[in-house]
Parts: sequence; structure tokens; C-alpha cells
Amino acid sequence: MNWHTPRSGLAQHCDRLYRTPCRIAYLGDSVVAQRDGFRPRLHEWLCRHFGQEHLASNACLGSNGSLCSVFVMDELVIKQQPALCFVVCSVADLAPYTPAQEVGPVLEGIVRKLADINCPVVFIHMYRDDRELDASSAVIADYEAVAEYYGVPSINVGAHLSELFSKGEYTPAQLFKDGIHTNQCGAEVSAQIIIDCLKEQLSRSLLSPELHQLFGANFGSKQYLHSRNFHHTSLVYCRPEMLDAPGLAREGHFRFFYPVLEVPVQHTISYNVAHGEIVGILAVVDKASGIVAVSTSAFSDSYQLWDDWCQTERIKAIIFDRYPTAPTELRLALLETSVEYRDVSWMSDSADLKKSLRIIGFLQRSDR
Repeated sequence: MNWHTPRSGLAQHCDRLYRTPCRIAYLGDSVVAQRDGFRPRLHEWLCRHFGQEHLASNACLGSNGSLCSVFVMDELVIKQQPALCFVVCSVADLAPYTPAQEVGPVLEGIVRKLADINCPVVFIHMYRDDRELDASSAVIADYEAVAEYYGVPSINVGAHLSELFSKGEYTPAQLFKDGIHTNQCGAEVSAQIIIDCLKEQLSRSLLSPELHQLFGANFGSKQYLHSRNFHHTSLVYCRPEMLDAPGLAREGHFRFFYPVLEVPVQHTISYNVAHGEIVGILAVVDKASGIVAVSTSAFSDSYQLWDDWCQTERIKAIIFDRYPTAPTELRLALLETSVEYRDVSWMSDSADLKKSLRIIGFLQRSDR
């Protein structure tokens, strides 16, 4: 398999990285967030290569795919005005994090948002032992279709590692802690694969017509690949006045950044959707997370916020099965329904915790 597709490369977009310290963004999930993973090693090499002390923007939320990323990247990436962005989301692009039909439209939104600030993009596909992420993968096919259309370089680390495993050069146990997250050796091997590919990308200086149209003055004339894409999204933060009893709302922050509204059981948050559609919600989940009801005048669904990764608190995107479309009133309420815990030993002394809904906001998509 061709696991590296440099396309027209990066050389023509990296002048700023050579001239002055900039930000380099890493958009992904826990594999990218690892303090002992490939990212710190890659970033150190980039600083040496460009001869500048570039800052890393770690825009990574564990156990969330590209659909969550396209909504949070405005705060975590776009506001930082990076000079280069690595998108490393494919390893988590599976249901329920990113529905299969949304992968292409979401990626187009990510690339377009970065093009709006003239930031070049590189797609990186990492390894996991429970999924095929080679040419036969529908997820990889969607990534590569968007990459080909916009001239985005792509590096399939997972596919290359699978080749090395088949040749007996390494075993997964030598490189991975759990089949997804790398150990020290795996981090070094993965980083070196990416670095070797970037050396080729940075040596290519041919500006393709697609990239000229994307990053040049004619960007606006390039047609969308997907008519219904995620270029224009927003995170609508929940406010106390949205609660049926505003005085009971408890305001706080998650890791000093995201505002969080804690809602008591059986109380309702209401949001009048005036335009676009609501794709889901962004919440803080932990051992006390329960089941939330989502309703409009047309339907009512429920979603379990708790999952096997709630041992520690984290941000989670809950993607709806049906997207409420404007104009409508959307209502959320935490139910008293019990969660059916699977055989998770760390929940044995926590099953009776008082349930809570700690919501950050609504994931809203619009056509403009």
C-alpha cells in the first residue's frame, strides 16, 4: 500500500515557520495528547528543522473523533492562528463518535476552516489493533478523497506499522501499551515515520492548481466537495437562563477553560434553535454521568453519557441520531433511569453516586 501521499507538499506554505516562532497545532484525540507519545518528539524535530522555538497547540480531546474536533477547533486551533496543523482524528472516527456518513463532510469543514486562516494541513492516520486503517477502510477512503480534492498531504502510520509487523520487524506488543497508545519505543518509531515523510513534503515546491485555489486569492471560487459540510459550525454555550429553574444551575469550568453548567436531575434545559441544526452536545462526563433525554415537538430520544472511559472526568461529544433543525425548541433533561454498568471493576464502589448533567453547550451546524 502507498502509505505516504505527499501530493504537492508543504514547502510553498512554510516560509513563516522558518522566519519567526509560530504555533503548530495538533488536532486529535488521546493518542496525540500522550505526553510520552509521538507528538512531543515530532514537535521537537520541527523546531530543530525550522530553527525556531515554535509553540505546540495541543487540541486533543480523548475518545472523540473528527466530528467533535470540527466544533472545538475554533477555540483550540483557529484562535491560535497556527502556521501548520496536523489532523490526527481517523483513529477515533467510528460510531458513535463520528457517524460514517459524516466523515467526509466533517473533514471538509476542518480543511476549510484552516484554509480561512491560510494554515496548511497534514492528515496523519495512526495505528490501532482492533480496526483496519488501510486502503480497504471506508474511513481512510473518505479522508483520502478530501485530501486529494484539496491537495492535503497524508501519512498512514498505521498502515506502515502493519507492514512492519507482517515482515516481523516489530510486534504490536513491542510498540503499544494497549493496541492504540504507544509506549516509548512505539512513540519513537511512529514519530520517525512521520518525520521521514515530512522531509519529503518539505522538499516539494510545486504549487498545484488545487492548492493555489485553496490558499490563494481564488479560494472562494472552489466548489465544496460536499454540499452539506461542516465549514460553518459553532459551540453554543449553555447559560443558567436556559434552565427551567435558573437558580438551581451551578456554574463552573472544566480545566479552567470550558464553562460548564451543572443541571439537577429532572430539570430541563431549553434552547430555541433559530438557524441550522443541532448535531449534538458537548458535556463533561465521569463516574456520576447518567442518561439524558433529548426532545423536540417532533421526537424524543435518550443517550447514555457514561461509558467505559469515565474512570476520570473528560469532555465528551454526544452525537444525536436525529438532528433537530430550526426553527424548533430543543429540550434536555437528566433522567433518573439507572445506567446499566458493564463489568467495569472501577465502578464497583461508585454505582450509587448521585447522577449529574454537566453540559458545556450545543454543537450547531449552519450552511453559512
